[in-house]
Amino acid sequence: MRAFIFPGQGAQTVGMLAPWLTEPVAAALFQQLPAAIYHSAMHGPDEVLRQTTHAQPALYAVGYAAYAAYRAAGGAPAALVAGHSLGEYTALAAAEVVSFADGLRLVQARATAMANAAPDGGTMAAVLGLTAEVVQACCDAHGAVIANDNCPGQIVIAGTVTAVHGAAEAAKAAGARRIIALPVAGPFHSPLMAPAVAPLAAALAETTFHTPVCPVVLNTTAAPTQDPALIKTELLKQLVGQVRWRESLLTLAALGVTAVVECGTGKVLTGLVNKTAPQIRTHALTNPTEMATLLTAAVTPVTATTVE
Repeated sequence: MRAFIFPGQGAQTVGMLAPWLTEPVAAALFQQLPAAIYHSAMHGPDEVLRQTTHAQPALYAVGYAAYAAYRAAGGAPAALVAGHSLGEYTALAAAEVVSFADGLRLVQARATAMANAAPDGGTMAAVLGLTAEVVQACCDAHGAVIANDNCPGQIVIAGTVTAVHGAAEAAKAAGARRIIALPVAGPFHSPLMAPAVAPLAAALAETTFHTPVCPVVLNTTAAPTQDPALIKTELLKQLVGQVRWRESLLTLAALGVTAVVECGTGKVLTGLVNKTAPQIRTHALTNPTEMATLLTAAVTPVTATTVE
């Protein structure tokens, strides 16, 4: 059984749209991007593309375009989908919960709300080489939180600069292999994102969610659902809560997924799959050449069924 997964902010690279311009369905989708976002995704500079309001819509567009091109070329639909943070919105579009246009509008609303949520600052850092339990203790002692549980030995923490620095120093003392300060615009997936909830809630209230055509494994629950109302609720919780990606990948494995396809740009999530559930085969779908290889891969099509 094959699942499709979609990356979040941080995976963006200048020029990432270019490989897909030869695919008519992808090129048409890119035309719906605001001109400034399209330009930064195609030509940079990198410091502009890194901005939340540029990176998130651009990643949403390229991730969905890759999946849409694959489907237009005759590829079998996903049996399950999941997305990391921003990528959850791409997964919802792939599962036909929202149209591409509605999803793009939501992503833009989310990105703007997140960019404006912590004007007084905040930061994030990756802690490598410790268990989630040890990192949680370090966070508890200094007022930080776990933002992303990405894979065994890779935990991202968030909070005020003081809280993250204190938790990072505690993690070093506890034996962390490395601490990496992340160049982000705010303390994403932490309670400091609370001001972003109301603007996103307003955008969600204006958007019709349809029943997914396949189960979606949610960031906040690490469980599959096909309940549109629950999805809306959990998208709001995702702003201020932990991305349980390691557990989500284990859920995919437990549900019988034997292969995952990372759509869009890069192979960030592929690496996390390999470290978390190495029994799952991985494929990248970042250009038409990889798409052609994927279309010929011997994977038996599976009809998705409701999983609650």
